[in-house]
Amino acid sequence: MKRYPWFANEFADVDDMGLNIRWQRGPLDVDVNGASPDMVIRALIRKFELWQGELPCEENANILSYLEVCLGELDKRTRDRARRGVMGRNEV
Repeated sequence: MKRYPWFANEFADVDDMGLNIRWQRGPLDVDVNGASPDMVIRALIRKFELWQGELPCEENANILSYLEVCLGELDKRTRDRARRGVMGRNEV
C-alpha cells in the first residue's frame, strides 16, 4: 500500500485506499485530539506546491492562492472569536 507523506500526520493519513481524517473534538486549547480544518488546508497547500513544482500551470497557482485565502479567513475568524470571548466554546 502506497502512503503519501505530504498529508500523513497523527490525525490523518492518505494511502491508495483513500483519505482518513480524525477530526478535532472540542477546543484545541484543552486537548489536541484530531485534525482541524486549517491542518487539512495546509496539507492541500503542500500537495499543490509539489504539483506546481513538478507540473506548473495557472490552475495550480490559482488553487494555491485560493487555499491561502481560506487560511487567512480561518485566521480572521479565530481572532474575531478570541476578541469576542467565545473561543473554545460552542457559541456564535
